[in-house]
Parts: sequence; structure tokens; C-alpha cells
Amino acid sequence: MADIVLGYDGSESAKEALAVAVGLAKDLGATLVIGFAYGQNPVGGGAGDLAREVETLGEGLLETAVAEAKAVDASVAVETEQVNGESVEGLHALATARSARMLVIGGASSGPIWGTVSGSVVYRIVADSPVPVLVVNPA
Repeated sequence: MADIVLGYDGSESAKEALAVAVGLAKDLGATLVIGFAYGQNPVGGGAGDLAREVETLGEGLLETAVAEAKAVDASVAVETEQVNGESVEGLHALATARSARMLVIGGASSGPIWGTVSGSVVYRIVADSPVPVLVVNPA
């Protein structure tokens, strides 16, 4: 069965998307892959230090997400993966690499018109996704 990939950044909308993704993974018998994408600059010094800090932040967010997913339903298989790449391209690459059934993301609270004008991550993910996308809007 194909995986379900969840783009996770620790935001409230990502947490809501997590609960939905856990339910979908259970209903479909799929593995939930929680992904955190980050752009890493290969240059050392300050940029390299920042990249390592962002990667460490991602590890903590993913650990928290796994605990939250297991609290929703411990029977769902959960994996994590960090992707070196900006959020849109990174999540698309992860969904492609995992042959995902779908990509689940938290929605932006700014609304569709502002998101389109500002080029928000949510709208860029939906526009170019290699797999179907489920956007979970904040309650």
C-alpha cells in the first residue's frame, strides 16, 4: 500500500493535518511518513551552522509529531524523514521517492487570494504536486 506523506513544520495547522493524516493512514492501511524539508547551504561558517541548527530543529519537530501521531492512534505505522531541499521541492521529492498515495499539509490561514498573490508554500505545493494533495485548514 502506498504511503501517505505529511509535511510537518510544528504549526497549529500542521498539527491538525497530523490528526487527519493519522486517520487516513489507519483507514487505508498505509504508512504515515512525516516529512520536514529544509534548505541546506553547503557553505561552511555561519550558513553551515544555521543549516545544522535547522536540521536539529527538524529532528525535534519530527520526534514530537511521532509522539502526537501515536497518541491519536498507536496502531498506525509512522516513519520520519528529513529532506534537504526547500519546503515545496523537498516535499514533492519525498512524495515522489515514497510513491505516496497523497501528500497532506496544513493550510494557510491567510486565505486563497493572499496565498496566491504571496506565493505561499501551500499553494505552490498544490499547484505543482506530483501526487494528490489534501490541505487541512485550521479550525
